[in-house]
Amino acid sequence: MFNISDKVVCIDDNFSRRPERSKFYNKLPVKGGIYCIREMCYTPISHLPYVKLVGIYAEPQAYQGGFILEPGFDAKRFRKIE
Repeated sequence: MFNISDKVVCIDDNFSRRPERSKFYNKLPVKGGIYCIREMCYTPISHLPYVKLVGIYAEPQAYQGGFILEPGFDAKRFRKIE
C-alpha cells in the first residue's frame, strides 16, 4: 500500500458520509491535493488501512473496543505518486 514519506494525491474528498468526524481535524484533504504519508495504520477491529498525513492532525478519539487513537483517512481516498 503506502510507506511513510510517500507522496500521495487525494482522489476522493467526499466526507459527507460521516460529517461529524470532520470537526476532529485541523483541516481536511482536498481532491487533487498532494500530501505526504506520516503514518500507515490499520483499524483495530476490521483491519482496514488508513493513513495519517503530514500537516493534518486530530485529537485522539475513543473507539469501539476501548481503543483511543488519532483518526486518519481511508487509504482508498489516495493514490501514490510515482
